[in-house]
Formats: sequence, structure tokens, C-alpha cells
Amino acid sequence: MPVKYDKILGEIRENDLLLATSEEAIAGTDETKAVTPKAAKDMALNVYSTQAAVYGVLYDPSASSPVCQRVVLNGTQLVSVDSFAELPAHDFRRCVMSNLANRTIAYYLDPHDSTKKADGTASDLTGADGDVMVEIPITYWKYQVRSDGKILYLVSDQEFSGSAIHPYFYVSPDGHIARKQYVGAFQTTICNASGGRIANMMNQEATAPTTYAVGYKARSVAECKPWTAMTQATHRTAAANNGGFGVNSLFHQYLMLMMVIEGGSFDTQTAISPGFVYASTWNYAFTRISGRANFGNGTGSILVNSTQDAAITWQSVADTLKVVQFAYRGIENPYGEIWKFEDGIQKYQNVVEGALTGGCYWWTVATSKYTDIDQNAAASPVYTRVFHAWPASGWAKTWSPNSFFPLAGGGNSVTYMCDYFYNDAVAGARVVLRGGSVSDGASAGVGCVSVSGGLAYANTSIGGRLAA
Repeated sequence: MPVKYDKILGEIRENDLLLATSEEAIAGTDETKAVTPKAAKDMALNVYSTQAAVYGVLYDPSASSPVCQRVVLNGTQLVSVDSFAELPAHDFRRCVMSNLANRTIAYYLDPHDSTKKADGTASDLTGADGDVMVEIPITYWKYQVRSDGKILYLVSDQEFSGSAIHPYFYVSPDGHIARKQYVGAFQTTICNASGGRIANMMNQEATAPTTYAVGYKARSVAECKPWTAMTQATHRTAAANNGGFGVNSLFHQYLMLMMVIEGGSFDTQTAISPGFVYASTWNYAFTRISGRANFGNGTGSILVNSTQDAAITWQSVADTLKVVQFAYRGIENPYGEIWKFEDGIQKYQNVVEGALTGGCYWWTVATSKYTDIDQNAAASPVYTRVFHAWPASGWAKTWSPNSFFPLAGGGNSVTYMCDYFYNDAVAGARVVLRGGSVSDGASAGVGCVSVSGGLAYANTSIGGRLAA
């Protein structure tokens, strides 16, 4: 029987059933009317148009190529794409934070030019208005080892089927509540007890960092060299003097996930930036003043300038690899230039518990529990233990799919993860370092890890990054 429209009553009927219009079906305002196939289709299209943008990569760990297949989630189906139309979970934002302890934001910065506030007026990145931080919104993720052995990583800025909040966003004093994260836009520098920049750290020609003194503060400010040669405990103290702490071990794990997805490859040095890693040797004098890579919230690299960077000597590489500074989504030098401490974690080569024998790491997301007490020997450890088979030093070939910590070597600089793993294989507790330094070349990258120093390890090539 044909559909009838009663002009007087304003009703659409079929077989005397009162039908809902597409608009009514989508709005869901009337549960008594029948829905036609057309209205149901319109309703489905409306739901799809408003669903979260879910995107990621599909990786084949049995293949040596580090390149991944980019995918988006269309309803319940994975669709291969060449590029992403939008990357909402990658929407990091630079801001100036006037109080790290309270996470008070003085103002956001222009998305394209950090010398300006978001409103277009001049900003102050010297520390007078606060620390220059990058706001990272809560990310939902899903990783899955599929029946064909391939590994799927998906992310979104909204919850989607099978997703969970990435554990990085639980980093907080007690580790229980998910929240936005804030990390230093710049690598940590050291400032005096009043928070003022120190002349030596502003001197591009300085050959050694300023030594910590009681009350000095770890800060994220422009026009300063990175602070190095401290222990992780000293970095933690200086950060606390400023109301903050050092980045948690989950920060670089999360950052690797996001770089791999955006770049479509585990070879982040090719897909994102080589990083400042091709100097001829380690030399603190080679490190650069912060803030030259002013891409706002964006990503980009600064190549060597023959005048500004005349002091640097280089490995025999192409000019395109002579990067002196780069930023990823507003975060300056996430790898390269100096190694960075990861707090809230301790690595162990050998542990035995019942039938379990092998390596492990102890970790926490609770910043109030950060400690240099050996967790494996502690009567009442405050970190959580995860068993992990740490391989010998080498190029990572296989790794844990959620932590990205290597499980076996056998790759090289252009296959598998494309990053190197340094392991002294000593039985005791070890700090975890990420990224590589100015002279580590192709070994460096966001997946580059070193676990070759004790809990009190310090070196002129090692520093940190502030978090709030």
C-alpha cells in the first residue's frame, strides 16, 4: 500500500502505521512512530558524521620494513588511507603556566608563533610569566595483536569501541585520575632560587652547565642551554622547587605511539625529523639555546647556520641531516641533543620469583611515589613490577607492543624499529634514558633506550624535561 500524507493532520502513514520523518528519527523525540528504511539510513549517516575520528596504523612485526599502513575506523570497518584528513588526538597546545603545582595557565600561545599569545599580543618566554609548557589532551587508544600477527594501534580524542584512556594520562600525584598532561616545551634548564635565568645557561658558548645549588629551580624557558650532569634525584628536587616533576616513563612511550601513527613508520628519524644527533662527538658546547625551532604547536626542523653554529663539527653526512633543533607538536627536541631521564621507573636485568626468572622493570604513574630506593630490594616496594626479557645491546627487532621496550635485537638503522638499545646487563637497578644525544646519529630516535647506569648515574650528556 502506498505511503499516504494527510495534509490536514500533517501525518505520514503506511498501512495505517504512523511514520516518523528522518528528522524525528534522528532526534529520537517520539518513540511511538515507525521508522522507514530511508529514515534509518539517514539516522545511521548522521551517527557516522558525528562519531569520533579514530585513526592509527597497522604494523606487520614479521616484516623488516618499519613502514606501517595508515588506517581509519569507518563505523566498525578499518579503511586503509594514504594520509589522515584530521588528527584530533594530536592537538597539542603550547601555553605559559604561571604555577606548575596548581597547573595554572597564564595564557595559551599563538598556534603558529610562540612569540605571540593566542590573542596576538606579545608573549614572554623568559620565565617572567611562567614556564612554557605543552598541553596534551587525553587520548583514547586501542592496541590489538590480530589473528594474522599484525598489530593495530588506534587513537582518538574521544572514547570509541574497545578503547581505553592511554595510561600516560593517569600520571598524577596519586595516579588514580586521568587528566590532561603538561610537559616542558623545552628541555630542562636550571634557574636560580628566584626562578631567574642564569647567565651561564644563556651563554651559547658555555662549555659546561651550571651546577645545582640549594633552592635552584628546573624550568622550561626560552634562550637557555639544557641543564645536564645532574642525577635524576637532583633533577627531581629542582623540579619540585618549581612545583613540578620530571616526565614519567610513559611520556616517551606515548610520544612514540603518536609519532609512529602520524609519520606512518617506526623510523621516526625519517618520518618526523633526524633530530640533533649528527655532531662529530659529544660536546656540551655543541648544545644550543632553546627556542630557535619556533613552529608554535607544529612540527619542524632547524638546519645548521654557518654563523650561529660555527662551533659544531659534524659527521660526514648530508646537509639535510645537520639539524640543530627540531620540534614535534610544540615539544622541542623530544629526542636528540641530550639524553633525557624517565622518572617513575627502574630497570632490572635479572630477578627470580618462583617459576619466573628473567628481567623486569618497576614503575608507577604516581608522582608522589618517585624514589631512588631500589624497588627490587625494598621490603615494601611502592612501584609495580612488570616482567620483561631485556635483550643485549643492539638494534631493536622486536619489542613489547604497549611499552615499546625492546625484546630482541637483530635489526638495523633502517629496519624494524630503526633505533638502538643500550644495556650493560648489570643485575642491579638501572635508570631509564631515552632519545640519544648530539652524536648518536642513526642510533637515536624516540625509541632509543639506554639502561646502562645506576640510580645515581650522571653524565654531561644527560638531562631531563619538566612536567606538571
